[in-house]
Amino acid sequence: MHRSAFWALLFILFYTLSLSAQEGSLELNWRYQEGQSQNLEAWIYPANRAESCYILRSATILEVRLSEGRLKQNLPYNYEGDHLCVRLPAEADSKARIYIHYRIDWSSIEASAFIALLNPGIVLNALNIESSAANGDAGQLFPAPANDERQYIRLNLSMPENLRLESPLKAEFEVSKELQQSLFLKSEQAIRMSEFYLALGDFRHFDLDDVQENLADQNKILEDQKIEDFQNRHQALIHYIAREKEWMFTREGLLALSELKASTAIPSFPKKEDLKGSANHQAIQIAILEEYFSQDWPQHWAQFWKEQLGPEEWHVVLTKYKTAESENSLFWNHYMTYYLESKGLSWADTNRSLNPMDSLEIAKARFFQDSRKALVIDINYRLMARENRLYLYTEFADSNLNLPTEIAGQLSFQADSQRFNIKANLKPQDTLFIEIVEAPRSLYLDPDPWGLISWRENRPLTYLLYDLSQGPSPDIRRQALLKLLESAQPKLLTTVVGVALDSEDPELRKLGLEKFSSLRPGGKNRLRSSLEAMAQDEADVKLKQKAQELLLEMEP
Repeated sequence: MHRSAFWALLFILFYTLSLSAQEGSLELNWRYQEGQSQNLEAWIYPANRAESCYILRSATILEVRLSEGRLKQNLPYNYEGDHLCVRLPAEADSKARIYIHYRIDWSSIEASAFIALLNPGIVLNALNIESSAANGDAGQLFPAPANDERQYIRLNLSMPENLRLESPLKAEFEVSKELQQSLFLKSEQAIRMSEFYLALGDFRHFDLDDVQENLADQNKILEDQKIEDFQNRHQALIHYIAREKEWMFTREGLLALSELKASTAIPSFPKKEDLKGSANHQAIQIAILEEYFSQDWPQHWAQFWKEQLGPEEWHVVLTKYKTAESENSLFWNHYMTYYLESKGLSWADTNRSLNPMDSLEIAKARFFQDSRKALVIDINYRLMARENRLYLYTEFADSNLNLPTEIAGQLSFQADSQRFNIKANLKPQDTLFIEIVEAPRSLYLDPDPWGLISWRENRPLTYLLYDLSQGPSPDIRRQALLKLLESAQPKLLTTVVGVALDSEDPELRKLGLEKFSSLRPGGKNRLRSSLEAMAQDEADVKLKQKAQELLLEMEP
């Protein structure tokens, strides 16, 4: 019998833990002290292990730590506007919980419309005592999931012996000692904190029906507090909607909005992780936008955040998405709007008469808004010494486009360098030139600051050789070597392969070994010492083996 009872109990505990893991759980230690600040400890097993946000009204957070059997390191958290957000470490055990030690002052309890004070005792969410219609406020005294999800609750409550408890929690056992009683309670099912209630009092002299009757007229007060809380958290969005819709919000409208559940929709631009605030707060914002703008909510989401972030932060967001080569149409619309603003223009200017240059700029913006990627422009160079000019020949695929652009960069001469800047309306095939006094050793184009143009250069051999030996950056020298390995003639290829074999870059050494076999016998012998060094000292095992194989092939 004892063995059977043990295994039955173990099964029940395992089943309960499995449910808790799916829906989250909350365990509380609370020593109730009449008329004093309440100190509580909470162990939270969140349903969402990536980000956990909880509502906890008017609390002073004393400690937030990782709990893995025992308490461990402090966890970073954010507590703002009665919202507490904390993340479990990625390496945390699957059974790890979040430990929170907090205090709620008695003055905050007295001020709450959702807590009624008895003499002695208190009643939390009294309107739920005879109904589970979520007439209460989540986050009073106990942490509640910000998305109003259900959670299992275990409460370890210590209180004066003369008080009684009324709650949906079921007692497991109780202990009485020195005029104090300790109750150990738990929920049999997961519960929403907005449906939860709890009453502590001397019920031998106090009728709970009277409590509910006396508090029923507070329903309007509770709704007003809910509306005020909602407005405080979403004031900017409410003002945005009122302006865009020319809408005046009524009390009933705000109350309906305050009861919206978080949306599951995921915006593509800007993404929630690139913005301020918790993921749950943003999910509520999306639900509000869906309510008022239906299918157009993504456009209003982007416009709202553009206004909230301001010009500097909005520029950072745009740059990030452009760097990631986003093809999202909404992003490109905002990116080209930003581009036009830099030129003192807007899409609305298409409806008025413009000078030819402004018309071209708007055509350019519309082209990139539609294409959603950089335009590849081929560029070739030709020196005309007699004319003291360096000609630039450009070509791109779109035959119907005139492209206002700026080509800037630097010319390197034997003794110094010279900046150049050419503004032009490029046709599909065009010819430009730079005035010079001597032949440049090399030329370096600046990248397009807007990322709208990708230059594909056909660099002369003389430029590549100069880049290889004296290029101003490691990346330029590396690109020159890669190009020369592809295109160098046999006489030059031996020198280029030698540079590759001696490079610190493993990828270049690998390319050098691959080209080694195509060298003439004389060229191979010239590089024998470099190959022997690799066969002996190369850190990369595969490259070392390849060098050894090539040496064996050279043996007579």
